[in-house]
Amino acid sequence: MPALVPPVVTALPAEQPVLVADDLTLRTWPDAAAPALLAVYADPAGQRWHCEYLDRDEPAGYAEQW
Repeated sequence: MPALVPPVVTALPAEQPVLVADDLTLRTWPDAAAPALLAVYADPAGQRWHCEYLDRDEPAGYAEQW
């Protein structure tokens, strides 16, 4: 399929934006968020929506992939 528009992301790693709307802020995961990411993946309610599992050593490296 031909490209109709130039690519938005031309090279990686690109600096990711921080999006702010009222009291909501969307940003990349900092390394300090690894324990929270591990807790989310261990929560049975969250496991309903994904089939991945993280062990204790994976969250920081996993977050870097996003």
